[in-house]
Amino acid sequence: MTQPDSQPLRFGEDAVPRDSTSWQRADPDRANLMRVGWDEWVVHLPDGESAHVVRLHLEGDRHAGACCCEGFAHRGICAHLITLRKAAFIGATDRSGRPVEIDSVADRFSGDIDRAVADGGERR
Repeated sequence: MTQPDSQPLRFGEDAVPRDSTSWQRADPDRANLMRVGWDEWVVHLPDGESAHVVRLHLEGDRHAGACCCEGFAHRGICAHLITLRKAAFIGATDRSGRPVEIDSVADRFSGDIDRAVADGGERR
């Protein structure tokens, strides 16, 4: 399954009821989390059959992301995304011992802008 485009996400109780299956399955203490990109993780839940590729980042003060699972395709949010959000909130680590942190687009590309300005290119 191909990775869908990131979309705005809401994690509040009005968007994801705390008694929903997705919320209940999302257990960062038991999940296998591995960061593979600046906003990309592989997430395997203990009750899941396979791991899923998940993207999650901040755009301004709002979360945006996507998951390759069927739950995301049908509901726009899934247990894999909720697991990452919960992991960041409680200060959990991935399987390499790195903290799960949700990076912002602005922070990700600020270094690229600095390098472009400082590359000695001709100004017009």
